[in-house]
Amino acid sequence: MVLILLLGTTAIVFMKGFMSKSDRSVEVLNTSLRTIDKFPDPAEIDKAGKWYFLNHVSSTLIEYDHKNSSFLPLIAKNWDIVGSKYTITLDPDSKFSDGTPIKARDVVASIKRILAKKTSLHFPLWKHIADCDNLKTLEDPCDGIKGDDTKGTIEVALKTKSESFLLQISSPEGGIWSADDIDPKTLALVPTRFSGPYSLDNLVIDANRDLVLTRNPYSKIQARFPDSPRKIHVKSMGRKEVEDSVVAGKTDIFIGDFIPCNEYDWEKLDVGVHYTLPSSIIYFFNLNSKKKIGRDLFTILEKVPDERLTFAETLLPVAPSIALTRDEMNSLLPEKTSQRLVVAAPGFYYKDKFLEFVVQAAKRVGVDLEIHKVDPPEYSELIESGDDYKSKYDFVLGNYVASERYPAVQLRFLAGRRTQGVDLMGVEAPDQDPEKIGRLKDYEKWLLSSQTVIPFYFTRTHIVYSKKFDIGEQPVTDTEIQLWRVTNKVP
Repeated sequence: MVLILLLGTTAIVFMKGFMSKSDRSVEVLNTSLRTIDKFPDPAEIDKAGKWYFLNHVSSTLIEYDHKNSSFLPLIAKNWDIVGSKYTITLDPDSKFSDGTPIKARDVVASIKRILAKKTSLHFPLWKHIADCDNLKTLEDPCDGIKGDDTKGTIEVALKTKSESFLLQISSPEGGIWSADDIDPKTLALVPTRFSGPYSLDNLVIDANRDLVLTRNPYSKIQARFPDSPRKIHVKSMGRKEVEDSVVAGKTDIFIGDFIPCNEYDWEKLDVGVHYTLPSSIIYFFNLNSKKKIGRDLFTILEKVPDERLTFAETLLPVAPSIALTRDEMNSLLPEKTSQRLVVAAPGFYYKDKFLEFVVQAAKRVGVDLEIHKVDPPEYSELIESGDDYKSKYDFVLGNYVASERYPAVQLRFLAGRRTQGVDLMGVEAPDQDPEKIGRLKDYEKWLLSSQTVIPFYFTRTHIVYSKKFDIGEQPVTDTEIQLWRVTNKVP
């Protein structure tokens, strides 16, 4: 009888464990990373949603551990650094979503594509790898990167020693793709297999505006998260549409920077909310070099229209060690703002209440500030404008999601296509010495003194989700979302 009871107790414990594991796994997770209507090119990531999306369907050689600010093996087993030369050894167990081993040739093709296209908006990898400056196709010689499929190694020679190389190849821009999926001449990427925690069922968005992701059983990430969602439906939606969908219970989870004066107060609704640290920037981007933002307008905006906003005491929200002080920022601005300003604002993002607050704040310091709402295509055109851009607007109100990992990247990204005032080559790494900090501050001084970028508010990024889910330990200091951590909340 005792034996039977023991066996029965063991069976109950076993079944509880089995059921717990089964119950925690989400079958289908419905989300939106904003408007993604086709497969995004990893060498042209111009929006945060594309960054998050690619991070789910491609993996990198190494991954950045946001908790310990260190690098961990992923597709690579290890790496060795001698001066400016890197030898990367692949993990022989690394595979694509169809079970095909990831080989050195795949890594070389993925990196050479970045070097040849020269369109990546975050990391100019082509400026770092030696003897590849004239690369146009995958067939062209490039002595700076060589792979050996037999040994499973990749050798990379940099022009000079760079602490940021590992940072670059750990971002979604450095995701690994099959060499067979890249046209060697045109560089077109048409993925049929995926290295990330999820594979993509179809490269074309379906009739429901979904891109359907299916769990990749060969992923190293998935091995650590056995209860991750089996499928993820990523619906293409605008910001207002996805917010309404969350409230209606049709969308399970989404990530977004906080919109000031938004009609939805998420803390008062029946949803879960996960916040990062202040990470997004609201700023003026200059379109007319003759018009100026002065200390008067900058100071009057210190009174925030929403308590969840933070006034920009520095130029960057998540890099205090390299940031200018408030006094230094003030010293770089003229005393007075131009008496009349015509400002463009993305009407699909900013709310009327917030825009009216800015107009009234300007009026209190004697500035006639007129705001015109623009649609997404025009907004993108304005933000990406070059030095000689001729516009009917003086400034555009921009917003940008930053990251603690990449202070130099976000500074460069804010400047867009403008002629860079200071060379940031070699200072991309978050660990900085006094000389590098000096260069970063010089760049900030150029942004402000040239009126290219004037930040005035910081906001947090939030993940809003159905309370039936446990979103796991999502990054707090980085504005990312890792949907493979999401599980059902089991009592």
